Amino acid sequence: MALPHITVCLCTCRRSNRLPSLLAALAAQETSGTFTHSLVVVDNDPAGSADPVIREFAARSPVPVRHGWEPTPNIARARNRALSLADGDHIAFIDDDETPAPDWLHRLHESSRRNHASAILGPVRPRYSSVPPGWLLRGGFWERDELPSGSRVPWTRCRTGNALVRRDALLPLDPVFDEQLATGGEDVDLFRRLAAAGHGFSWCAEAVVHEEVPPHRCTRRYLLRRALLRGRNSLRVTPDPLRATASSAAAISVYLLLLPPALICGHHLFMHLAVRIGDHAGRLLAAAGLEPIRTRTP
Repeated sequence: MALPHITVCLCTCRRSNRLPSLLAALAAQETSGTFTHSLVVVDNDPAGSADPVIREFAARSPVPVRHGWEPTPNIARARNRALSLADGDHIAFIDDDETPAPDWLHRLHESSRRNHASAILGPVRPRYSSVPPGWLLRGGFWERDELPSGSRVPWTRCRTGNALVRRDALLPLDPVFDEQLATGGEDVDLFRRLAAAGHGFSWCAEAVVHEEVPPHRCTRRYLLRRALLRGRNSLRVTPDPLRATASSAAAISVYLLLLPPALICGHHLFMHLAVRIGDHAGRLLAAAGLEPIRTRTP
């Protein structure tokens, strides 16, 4: 009887010095003889800058590698292109700025065998490439909430930065990722639609990946731009846009009143409020048809 097969899907939007080591880490994943795996890599850079690196790795990889090019800068289109090349019983997703633990896939697969969930999610922990500002560490801006293993995960907290999804759950969706969500939110939207179809999601605390956080992501400007874009995209995936818009209008009024005392209490608290204001402002601007931030910042 054939072993289960997992296809790891990776989309990259730029040539990076980290890409060869990431591909090597994915190819060398521990399987304990319980499954086989392969890689699908899609270059989403219009210039195709990652293509030579991907081809060179594919030629010597210990596991099968399929690769493609999606010249239109659109993360949803890139992900759909990757899925068109995937043939696994399960699809694993990881971002190009993340590094998996050696047993990452094995942990996800074991959790999938124990649970009846359609998708398994795991923790994404920051790894700073240089010492970040003290306020950023105190505020935990790159920390993400984690759950005990086996916990059910609501769709609002699901992402594809570290996920294993049953392929049969994706087959009825056409397209799997909404290509109108070109700059983000396409993964949350996917899990929203899966949840609406009756699928459940579970957490695996042992399946860890680390996200590289370079210095330019540790600035106030980056965090605020990210919040505006996140807020805009959130309006596109919420089931009730009118209610979400009204909630944001009320929240901004409260947060603006809290900004001065927050600054006195600590800059990390001030920035937390500023980021929340950015989230809600992005949503309100999107509701008004305005898009101050149109592209993703790497």
